[in-house]
Amino acid sequence: MSIVSYADWTFDVDVEATERYYQQFSVADPNSKAYRNFQKNFEKMTDEEMQFFGSLGINPLCFDMTIDNSYENTVSGSGKYFFFGKCIKRQRTDFTGDNVPPENSIITLTGLGCRVGRSIFTFHDIDTRWPDVIPDDMPEGCICIQVEIESLPWLLKNREGKGIVHRPLERWQIFRRLYWYAKKKSAYKLWRAEAEENFENVLKQLNIEYSVMSRREVTTYMKQWFLEYLPPGADRKELESQCLRNKEYGTYLWHMFTWGSLESEDKDHANICFDEMEKVKCVILLENHKLGFVLKDGSALTSEVLDPYQEVYVTAEDFSWTYVHTHEDGWIGPFFHRRNVQK
Repeated sequence: MSIVSYADWTFDVDVEATERYYQQFSVADPNSKAYRNFQKNFEKMTDEEMQFFGSLGINPLCFDMTIDNSYENTVSGSGKYFFFGKCIKRQRTDFTGDNVPPENSIITLTGLGCRVGRSIFTFHDIDTRWPDVIPDDMPEGCICIQVEIESLPWLLKNREGKGIVHRPLERWQIFRRLYWYAKKKSAYKLWRAEAEENFENVLKQLNIEYSVMSRREVTTYMKQWFLEYLPPGADRKELESQCLRNKEYGTYLWHMFTWGSLESEDKDHANICFDEMEKVKCVILLENHKLGFVLKDGSALTSEVLDPYQEVYVTAEDFSWTYVHTHEDGWIGPFFHRRNVQK
């Protein structure tokens, strides 16, 4: 048995038992193109990957991949690994204030998982928040690792021994792509319009006077919100990646409180602070829908009114305070931050 720690997890690992398990493991379809491409990618592993798999006794090639996305020159997939052992310390679920997970030269925390080389791993045992993730056929005494592999290059060659050939699209293929793009765009507009109408009805029921921000105004406002609450001395480039343009796990401005460690009240205390705050002219941002509303007087707003909504921000016109209700309500957030501003 050996003690192994990754991110904020610590395990007592039975490496020998795990190695014996993988010696008997057989891949369901080793001749599939997806698996052979995965195998070819992992013929050469990074030092981080070798240390990770070796410390747990896992054979990385003993893996049944489920294809999530497949393009002409890349493939993404998911699946599960197992290792024998027990959890000694589990990842904290409060990522605010001083409880930000520690840095690790090998592991980069991403969402609830940790990135190792080209993959993202999330640990699960019977006491985790999502026990349904664990398959019924997991061997007794094992820890489950959910793995997400992103955009592996397609390394297999065609019959002629050449790499992938990119052929010009046929006319019908172009029209089909344009059709689905238009359909997707139309569905997004409908979804956004419905959200706007629903929230306007809430404001009307509360007799709150408001004006709707344009899409460009919302984009500008989000950037301004980011700059206003950027902590002094913070790594702006890193926070921009997490708050404004992270393509892996989505971007949320409220990562300013988690990744940026912006001081705040959280959970029930955040709701109390918001409810007691004198809310005159303020701005409401629905981040997922890129919708913004400028309120003449938001005194009627309460945390209970906003409880059904995800990624909703209420901010004073002068940015002296901001309140955020996240989709991780009660687990990560809500947040309330207040400062003294002289304009």
